[in-house]
Amino acid sequence: MPDWTNAGAQGGDDATFRRALFAESQQMAMTQMMSVSLGRLTVGKALDGLDVEETEPSMAIRPASLPNDRFHGPFGVLHMQTRQSSEISSSLPDHGHEYHAEAGNMASQSNCAPTSRPSPQSAAERTPTLLQYFKSHVVSFSHATRRDTTICPWQNIHAPAAEATYEELRLRSVPAPTDLSLLNSLLASSCFHLASRDTASGAKWAELGEQYKQEARQHLDIAIQEEILSLTQTNYEELLMALLSMTMLEIRCAKYNEAEYLLLEAEYLIRTRGLLKSHKTLQLRTLHHVYTYLRIMTESTCGCILRNICPARPGSRMSLVTEESRHKLRSFRVADQSTESDLRMSIQKIAPAAYEDVHLEVMGDWTESLFPELYGLPESLLGLLSQTIRLANEQELLHRDANVDVGMITNLCRRTKALEQNILSWKLPCESSHCDAPRHSVGSHHPATSSDGQIIPRLATTFHQAVILFYYRRVQNINGLMLQDGVQKVLANLSATDEPHETAPLLWPAFLAACEAIEPFLREGLDDWLVRMGERTCIPAFGAVAEMARQVWALREEKRDYTLSWFDVTNLGRCPIVAL
Repeated sequence: MPDWTNAGAQGGDDATFRRALFAESQQMAMTQMMSVSLGRLTVGKALDGLDVEETEPSMAIRPASLPNDRFHGPFGVLHMQTRQSSEISSSLPDHGHEYHAEAGNMASQSNCAPTSRPSPQSAAERTPTLLQYFKSHVVSFSHATRRDTTICPWQNIHAPAAEATYEELRLRSVPAPTDLSLLNSLLASSCFHLASRDTASGAKWAELGEQYKQEARQHLDIAIQEEILSLTQTNYEELLMALLSMTMLEIRCAKYNEAEYLLLEAEYLIRTRGLLKSHKTLQLRTLHHVYTYLRIMTESTCGCILRNICPARPGSRMSLVTEESRHKLRSFRVADQSTESDLRMSIQKIAPAAYEDVHLEVMGDWTESLFPELYGLPESLLGLLSQTIRLANEQELLHRDANVDVGMITNLCRRTKALEQNILSWKLPCESSHCDAPRHSVGSHHPATSSDGQIIPRLATTFHQAVILFYYRRVQNINGLMLQDGVQKVLANLSATDEPHETAPLLWPAFLAACEAIEPFLREGLDDWLVRMGERTCIPAFGAVAEMARQVWALREEKRDYTLSWFDVTNLGRCPIVAL
């Protein structure tokens, strides 16, 4: 064990301490040469009859050593090139390195510049400043918050935890790897946010952000290994916080394979530990809701199911809360022996099924849902999107299967009609004055008994139009000329929103509308909105969505086929994950 007191006396700064701490953690991880990822360790007992389409023999199970090798999720299909130890060492942040930025350079020339920018000269000064910057500027653009940051888990759960970790470091305590991962991921987010806004020192902020990101990921890998081998009693909520924070960071950096891997690991963690907890605290439920939102958004544009990973259908909804099902990853497919009963929106969802339905496999009304508070959306809309994804995936896989299942085809036809009726007949739950009711803070000990008052009407109606577009493209695959009215409605709602802080949750509807736009004025309007909001928010995802839409337009015009989608453009490659 390093002599922390002596190290602090000799160096007196964070560099010596944190390097010593990481060296110890890295040494511990390297002793675990035969361990594997959280999900891979339990492939045999955790998956619903997993059927992996391997593309090369090297994808067989093999031991992983961290941080040199990394397997991507329990499916073991997405791979990352092995890095040498020297590369990892060189990528570690040099916290003693000083990033100088003149005051004049810190005043950005862009329209999206915040009122003030940190320009610390050392790690000790930089960390608290970047944490404050995260709370003041980063959260409101790209995390689970809409009108009020007091309801945001990153503001009320993640940031305080990171600040507590920094205090531990300052007092020469030894934080857990999960805490160090969370702290570094938030620091990285602030640096990347600054990099896109500071024209003078952007490159330096980006370099520093990448260093923080690499350290955050390595600490997370160590935490996962500790969870696997039960070396320590890992705090469940802290590990889930670190996973979700790292997921958001990978999405922000357009590392979609990495984000997908982390979501799979998060699902396994939730099912093996989170769902077993008898007392579902508000903090725990909040983290589960964040996972659900990120996972559904990811599956909508580039889900695992269509990327050479084809898990078997999950068991029926009746097995959702059984002991066996709790430990199994659930594929986004239609359940075996399913009927249209799980599409009934009029039923009242009750615990424990509602608490454990983390993929919204069953429709219904749940008054304790936190989606309105966190995202301004009713759970019913996200449930309709989840059901549409499942139906579309099932149809896609059916087309690939040489053996026709007549019973499944009949079932899918019934579900298609029932789901279409549900989507088209959906109404805003709060079409009354209750929409303006006071919200309850996520930190409150008394969650609202009714969540209708938290829904943002314009966001919900825009999202609903996007779900309609998604259904008719992915399930019915109709000619895009029939969808132009829906595209125009989305554009009208987007055009009525000129506040940068309101645009992040509208990016997914904008993605769907832009991909379906055919009329020149609609294409021009959506492209202008995406470019303008990208410039105002400095969020790279707006540019990625605009580029994807242009590719869809070009392919449709080339083929003269208005049924083509973003999947045809990417040719089973990577689509952006549109989740901010």
